[in-house]
Order: sequence, then structure tokens, then C-alpha cells
Amino acid sequence: MNEELTVIQQSDTTSENKMDTIESASSSSAMVKESFSAWLSDGHAKMYSPGVYLSCIDKVSAYLTSRKILIDDLWQLTNFNQFKSIYDKVVNDKLFRAMHKKTHATFVQVGQAFLKFLKSKPTIHKVSAIPIKPSSQPDSHLTIKESIIRVLENEHQGMTVEQIYYKIIADGLYSFGAQHPLSVVRVEIDRACANSNYTIRASKDCFRFERNQKGEKVYFLLLSTLTDDTAQPSIIIGSESAEPEQASKEPNNIEIWNDSIERNFQIWMKSKNYASSTARGYCSAINQIVQNFKSLMDVAVSESPTTPEAVDKFVSLLHQNTRFITAYSTAKNQYNSAVSALYRFFEAGLYSVTSTHETKVDNTVLMIIEADYKNGFMFNSTSLRLLSEKANLVINVELQNSLKRTMFHRNDNVYFLPITIAGSEVLHSLIKTAEKYIDLYECFECTELYNQFGTWLNENCIRDILDFEDFFNFLFTKGDIRCVGQYGTRIARKQGLNLESIFSKLSKRILEVVYEAGGTISENDLKENFQAFSVTFLAKIIKKYTDELIRIEINSIVCYQTLNTLGLSDAFSATLTETLIRFDELGLTPTEDALHTALSFALGVNFKEEYNIPDNKTYRRLIAAYYKGAPKREWQGGTFAEVLY
Repeated sequence: MNEELTVIQQSDTTSENKMDTIESASSSSAMVKESFSAWLSDGHAKMYSPGVYLSCIDKVSAYLTSRKILIDDLWQLTNFNQFKSIYDKVVNDKLFRAMHKKTHATFVQVGQAFLKFLKSKPTIHKVSAIPIKPSSQPDSHLTIKESIIRVLENEHQGMTVEQIYYKIIADGLYSFGAQHPLSVVRVEIDRACANSNYTIRASKDCFRFERNQKGEKVYFLLLSTLTDDTAQPSIIIGSESAEPEQASKEPNNIEIWNDSIERNFQIWMKSKNYASSTARGYCSAINQIVQNFKSLMDVAVSESPTTPEAVDKFVSLLHQNTRFITAYSTAKNQYNSAVSALYRFFEAGLYSVTSTHETKVDNTVLMIIEADYKNGFMFNSTSLRLLSEKANLVINVELQNSLKRTMFHRNDNVYFLPITIAGSEVLHSLIKTAEKYIDLYECFECTELYNQFGTWLNENCIRDILDFEDFFNFLFTKGDIRCVGQYGTRIARKQGLNLESIFSKLSKRILEVVYEAGGTISENDLKENFQAFSVTFLAKIIKKYTDELIRIEINSIVCYQTLNTLGLSDAFSATLTETLIRFDELGLTPTEDALHTALSFALGVNFKEEYNIPDNKTYRRLIAAYYKGAPKREWQGGTFAEVLY
């Protein structure tokens, strides 16, 4: 297969093929990718979001090039027949299907979309060749970002990434040593672009982008005026632009607990080999303590000149507080253990490495890790020495701590940049989907979110649901969403909310949907209405919290049905009451079987079979719901007995 595909890629095309050809030699992969993204955004993304399409082709490209099947990536195949040939080979590649099952299934659809894109004969605009000054020496004093800013300042107009890159080369502003310099420029811009979704942000936004009529991203300096008539005015500039000096000032307040300290606390606990569940529990406990005893924390902060002294004061006040002592005694000492761990963390002095230090990570280091450590980075002496040599700077302890906060820490002590795990659009979509589920249901099933997004995550980074849950907690470190175990699965919910209350509300939502469907709904249709949960979990919620629904089978299809749609006549309640009176008159005990037999004779049908009653529990619920007579009765040990009180 390798030889066939290489021959296909390198062979000359016929004159017929040339009609569909977009000159790949003069069109960079980035341009094709941008054009395809714009085409998808124009209503052609039928199955997934545009980011999913792009990510899928990138994954397949990586597979093909790693196996030496292709020399260039798939984005270079802008000829319809060439791509179609490769597409057919990949779809039928048994090894690829076995190793990357989800990606293979997605590529079946994504590849078809790309073929439609090529068939539409899109115009991929080329960047004009800019003559490079032969004797120009790059300005060694400029960084990549400074070079980009210099270009945009001099040009006084918006420019694409390719135009900016070629202008930097033409003016000799910077000498690129990277293998893919265009990608380096793009990353540098997106990190500091106010309206981009790039995950790893620079300390300050310098750029913004607008899309022109062709769908291309055109970048501007953040404070510049638009000169492109096709772009719309940006409204991103906020009050900080009017008063930059005021915006740059940082408060010098003492803080015992905030989002950054919580993240550092988690990193410290991992370094001390705390179990992940213990670390999550301690953070949850500290959040509750800070919320419930904020007045004590405020006193400690106001009366202390330094952060360590404030923590010491706060801990002392807690241990003198009767309400806290009562609280931690009923919480199996977790409160006290959490506070003790926090105290040791502050003693270690790591609290001062807050989120403001994250911005001090040199861009070169991040780009090297992104390019050369896609399978993860370990903070051991060998890896740090190699990284130091590549970046040409000392990787000290402070920089290591900043890197660790920036990266996802897997449970085997391997670290990953978020952008290595998934593209920014996929990460943005994942976070938004989780937030949507929380808004709708106050919870969701972690495995369902993983099933929806697992395909788009780098499987070398996120190996299973356990890795995904840890990654999810990493993304939501600054939020209040946490995963807990319930009913044999993992449920993400807002901290402080009671699961029983959440599930009770969910059961009412389920009942409403069934009623809206006419009283009967298939198991799969119910799942479509509640995509945040699995069929198994929904069944458990219905079984425990909903007495008005029964589970039946119609033509071998599992369905849920309301009791009032079973087809029982209005006279059934009266028939049931009369039957029970006859039991009393004859001195008989209305057991499950005896009552069923009597009702079957009274109705002239086999009661359970006629109404598709699947089990005895459903049967008992039905009898209890329809019994309206006196005296009151309830099921006791298999007998529908009178209640004496």
C-alpha cells in the first residue's frame, strides 16, 4: 500500500485531472485548511463542527506520514482524483481501522465532505512571492511577536498569517529555525489574539482578527483602525485600552484561597503522591470552608502583614470555632485533614507562584514542547536538560512550576499541553457542551461527554475515561464542577448541590418528555432528548424516582410508558376495589398471584399479558396507583394488605 500511495502522490496528472487541480505547489497546507474551514462554516458542516473536520484530517495525515505512506500531509492533495484515491485506500486500510477505530469512522464522513469541497473548485488564494533581501541580516533584538507587531505597524492594514510571515522574511526581522515557521507565527499571533479561542494565552493581547469576504482570517493590531472595507468594525477594545496604566496595576492584597492557589495546591498534592480522589476531596472541603467561614478568613487577612501569617491566623481561628469543630467532626475529619494539608502547602512556599507567573513561560519553550513532545513531557533531569538545550535557556524551578500549571498532568506523571490533546475549537466546544449540560440538568454523565469528544482527543494523551476525567478536572480547575461516583458511573455536578435533589428534578424532566411524546417513548428516543446521559443511567433514574412510568417492550423495542396510557378503562379502579372486597368477604389473602388471577377472571383476559406488564414490581405499582377504595392498602411482603393506623 505504501508504494501505491506514494506513486499516486508523485505521479503526473492527466489533462482531465488538471481541470480539478488547485496548484498545490503554490498553495500551502494552511491556505487549504483555511479555505476548507471557511467552506464548512458556510453551512457545509452537516455532521460535526468545523473544528472536528479539520482535526480528523490532521489525525489521518499524521498516521499516513508516520507510516511513510505520504510524504506531504493530506492538505497538499488538492486534486479531486488524487484525494479520492487516497480516501478509498484509507477507508479500506484494515490496520488503520483497527488502531484508530473512532477516527476511521469519522474520516468516512469527513473525507466525503473534503471531496465535495474539492469538487466545488474553491479558489485558494496564494501569497505573492516576496523577494528576500539577499544581504539583509535579521534583527537579533526582535522576538517573533515584536517582528509581527513591527510588520503590522509598518503596513497600516490587516494581513493574513502568510503575508505577515513573508513580510518578516523580506524585511529580515527574524530568522526562523523551526521546521514549520508558518505554524510558529500563527501560534504566536493566536496566543495574543483577543478574539481567538487559543488555550495557552500570552500575558497581554496585542492582536485581533476579522474574516474577509473569502473567509480568511485577517489580523490587526488591537488598537488599530480597520482598513479592509470587507471587514466589520471590532468592538473588542475595552476600558483597559483607554487607561493602560490603570489596567497594568496589580493589587497587592493577601489572598488565602483563589483559583490559582487551588490549582497550585492540586499540583503540590500530586507531587506529594496524594491520591487523585483525596486531592479532589481536599479542594472541595477547602472551598466549602472558605464559603462557610469567610468572616474568619477576612479577619485573618486584615490582621496579618504577610500571607503565611494570615494562613496561620486563619487555621488558629478555625480550630477555636465551635461550628468548625462540629462540622469537621461530622465530615469524618476531612475538613481538618484538608486544612492541615493546606497549611503544609503554604509552609512549602508555593502559594506565591500564582497565575500571573504562568505568563512568564518563554514562548520558545511552549513551541518546542508543542512541536517535539506531542506524546508528553516528563519533568526528569534528562528531559529538562534536552529542553534547556533546545530553548537555549535555563529551566529553573520557577519555570518548571509555571509549565506544570500550564500543562495537563496525567496520573503517570506525564505532562501535556492542552493544544497537544485537542485543537482549540474542540476544547472550546467540550467546555461549552459541559456548561450547557450543567445549565440544563445541573449534572451530566462523564462517560457520555467522553463518548461525544473522545474521538477528537489525542489518544496518545487521553487513553481512557479515567484520563478524560482528570483532564476534565484540569480544564475546570477554575470552575465549580466536579465528578463524583453514583449508580456505578461518574457524574459531573456543581459543587454544593445535592445529588438526590438533582436526580429528582431530572426524573420530572423525563416524565414531561414522555408526556409530550404522547405517553409512550422508545428508550433510544428518550436518550436523544437527554444526550448528557446513557440509556442505562436514565433507566436507573426512572426506576428509583418515577412511579408513573413503566418499562415495556413493543415489537422487541424497549419503551417507557405512562400508567394512564396502558389502555385500562376508567372502570378498572372500581373492578379492583370490588375484587378486593370479595377477597375480604371470602376471608382470602390478596397476594400478588391470587389478586392477578382474580383480576384476570373479572376482566376476561390475562391481565399482565394483555397490558404488557413486564415484572412484578411494575404490577404492584400499577395496582397501588389505581386503588382508590377504602380502607387504605399498601404492598407488604407480597400482599396488598390493609394499613392499620
